Amino acid sequence: MADEIPKIEETPKAALASFIAELEEYYYPWYDSETNRLYYFWTGAQWLALISGFASALLAACLKGEQISDWGYGRIALIVLPLLGSLASTFIVQSRVGELEALRESGRETIQRLANQARVDFAAATSPEQFTEVHRDLVTAVSALEKEQSRGFQRIVPKMMAFSSQKPPQRK
Repeated sequence: MADEIPKIEETPKAALASFIAELEEYYYPWYDSETNRLYYFWTGAQWLALISGFASALLAACLKGEQISDWGYGRIALIVLPLLGSLASTFIVQSRVGELEALRESGRETIQRLANQARVDFAAATSPEQFTEVHRDLVTAVSALEKEQSRGFQRIVPKMMAFSSQKPPQRK
């Protein structure tokens, strides 16, 4: 489904108000949800690695020799638990999900700061020229953020391993 194209406002004041609303309605929630999603991936993998390592050590200490020598549940668990921990650790290191989360959090903070500053500048503007200048500066700052996010994403994630969407915020 294609993005809905925002209507073109008739006055500089309305255009700026519309763009500020777009930042708050589309950009900020996108960065916020990406940050949260990546944080949960990172946290889940960290806990899985930690718990599987602890559980396998505890299980190995509690099992008797004969329980390890045959192919019972204990021996299988001693194979599967470290394997899960290793997979989780490899995911954390290879996907660089923590760095991606930090990148998206930086974007979220920047969008929030830009929207807040734009509201202050909007309230202080009194002429169409001032509204246009604030709008132009805001568009320039958002474009710079998008370029920075794209470059950061390309540095962090190999093209074959994209764990984070590179799509810009979606309009509804």
